[in-house]
Amino acid sequence: MKKWKCSNCFAEKITEDNIVTSVCRCGEYLKEIEKITEINYYPKKENYRNITKKQRYEVLKRQDWKCNICGIKLKYGINSPWEGEIAHIDHIFPYSRRKEYFNGEININELSNLQALCPKCNLKKGDKEVN
Repeated sequence: MKKWKCSNCFAEKITEDNIVTSVCRCGEYLKEIEKITEINYYPKKENYRNITKKQRYEVLKRQDWKCNICGIKLKYGINSPWEGEIAHIDHIFPYSRRKEYFNGEININELSNLQALCPKCNLKKGDKEVN
């Protein structure tokens, strides 16, 4: 797809790729301003899986920097100066079943539904609900 703009009346028009030139309703030839791909044409879906840095820190602090299942010491990230496994922030009620979440799928990332796990425990847990 192509996006065109009229230099006379500033109208915009979207056409298929095979159209070489386009004419505005005011009679002027339109200038191609960009080639539109599906990526920038369709609106982006809201992604509720993103967990903020603040949420990550709050969950780790609440759990005293330990895995919620095995109790091993965790660290914030790869550049953290102390020893420990890199924390995985996990959804207690599985993200894959967010449509069934009792507070609504938009609230799937609330702090009460997040826990810090070591990589081993998180991968073992999968999409099961474990407290």
